[in-house]
Amino acid sequence: MRKNLIKELKQLTPEEKLTVTEILWDSLKEEDVPISETQLNIIREREEEYKAGKSTLYTWDEVKSNKTAK
Repeated sequence: MRKNLIKELKQLTPEEKLTVTEILWDSLKEEDVPISETQLNIIREREEEYKAGKSTLYTWDEVKSNKTAK
């Protein structure tokens, strides 16, 4: 990777860094992000727990407000 680019990225504000991160993440295809067998098993287990009614889903706003309440 180009050293100048990395140097410039490090000088960005936190908001700018998040924007760049979001742009880069969105540019990836599903097959570009490897998932290990262990991670895949965890996803399957959680899906089964959800289907069986053994887990609760939260909105992102609920997660954020819960985090700040602690």
